[in-house]
Amino acid sequence: MKYKINPQLAFRKIGKETFIVDTKNSYLHKLNEVGSLIWDCMKLGLSEKKIIEKILENFDVEYDTAKKDLKEFIEELKEKNIIVNDE
Repeated sequence: MKYKINPQLAFRKIGKETFIVDTKNSYLHKLNEVGSLIWDCMKLGLSEKKIIEKILENFDVEYDTAKKDLKEFIEELKEKNIIVNDE
């Protein structure tokens, strides 16, 4: 499945971290290096499978861990209305 970034949010990458501003709810989200990689992949419209491949290329982690952590991260972003399904 692919995801779309909520167009009402502003974001900026500073170093290896990404900051997402939700002006409607006055909230600032800060993504670490892994979260920023996932965010960049979502901006490119990559599928979950491709995002997992990118995580495995860049970080020392097992496939099952990367897959589980990605799903949890995606669910958290969806709950906060930062991303939506792009079906």
